[in-house]
Amino acid sequence: MTVLPPELFNYRDLGGHSVPGGKLRTGLLFRSNAVVGLPNDIAVRLGLRTALDLREPGEKLAEPPTAGPAQVHEVELIQADPAAPHNLRPFTHWLAENRGHLLAEAVRVLAHEPMPTVLFCSSGKDRTGVLAALVQSALGVAEDAVIEDYARTEKLMPPDYLALALERSRRAGLPADQSLDDFGSPPDLLLAVLDGIRERHGDAAQYLVDHGLDRSDLDRLRERLVEI
Repeated sequence: MTVLPPELFNYRDLGGHSVPGGKLRTGLLFRSNAVVGLPNDIAVRLGLRTALDLREPGEKLAEPPTAGPAQVHEVELIQADPAAPHNLRPFTHWLAENRGHLLAEAVRVLAHEPMPTVLFCSSGKDRTGVLAALVQSALGVAEDAVIEDYARTEKLMPPDYLALALERSRRAGLPADQSLDDFGSPPDLLLAVLDGIRERHGDAAQYLVDHGLDRSDLDRLRERLVEI
């Protein structure tokens, strides 16, 4: 078993969950906080072939990804949009309601690029959390398991990381009214987001298709990740 550096506190497998007719394979798709400062020998042992970076240019410039031999793909979900809210709850809803085409693009990467793959943002919580939830939901993972995985991030965040996260936000120019509450992952928030997706699109799979993902891409991802 590869021992990860403590900086990768939110690195974990998205597989293992039951889905209709089978379960998600383990060892192929991972989520994480920013994959930076990862020693090359550990990156090699992890066997990663693809890294999907969801961060903004300033975040990547300040902390470039270090994923060893993995090919890094970038899908910037915020794109410096001034309309993006700065606080957790409105931001998470905004992401689902306004960045569907980019979330679909990220899923397209997951469907076609070599695995194992890790997807990540800064804390591996909001952007990563929404994308991970969409993937799991689209593949048929039960909603309570999807929400439990999302909420787990808050429990994994080291206390000293919260101060660092606030400092990053200040450096990025986010307003001073941010509080530690903005660095949680409350289950009711993701439930509300998934409810909104259901109301507007029926389910997560249709949400992705409605935002430009081809059904064949979703089928390909299912073939790669679901074992019967």
